[in-house]
Amino acid sequence: MIAFRFRIKFEDYDEIVRVIDVLASQTVNRFHEAIQKAIKFNASTSSAFEIVDDSWRSKSKITNNREKKKNFDNVMVRDLVVSPHQQLRYLTNGDEEWALRIELIKIFKSDQTMSYPKLQKSEMDAPPQFVKKNKFELGLKSNEFDTMAKDLIQKAKMEDLSRDEFIIPP
Repeated sequence: MIAFRFRIKFEDYDEIVRVIDVLASQTVNRFHEAIQKAIKFNASTSSAFEIVDDSWRSKSKITNNREKKKNFDNVMVRDLVVSPHQQLRYLTNGDEEWALRIELIKIFKSDQTMSYPKLQKSEMDAPPQFVKKNKFELGLKSNEFDTMAKDLIQKAKMEDLSRDEFIIPP
């Protein structure tokens, strides 16, 4: 059986990498679940695969919407691959939409003793799929951030007043 090796990167975080092997005959849903598991996301959210050109422009789209004819359960991974240098975009939701770039990096004969899909490589932790709104990224409570921001603004104002020259705004 033929297998594909895909390199997966978050569009906004190049340092986060996953490499997954998947059989050509497996459903896109199995590939979707393998990606979600590899990045520790919840696979039940709406997601889509886009077949893209060399400039990452979408040419066609397959979603996990069960009501559509072309959905994850009805399409095989081999149907996503139309070129030996295939590129895909994977879109998935959380508190915001996440975009991942997928590149086919190897086509090979599968090992009959292995179970697929198979995570081959994982670099860096993925960002959380769901983040609490109104929280500062470093984990500070919103009132701590507000206090720190006010202190910094006040300090900047004091530094401006202590200068010998004053700049008068127009």
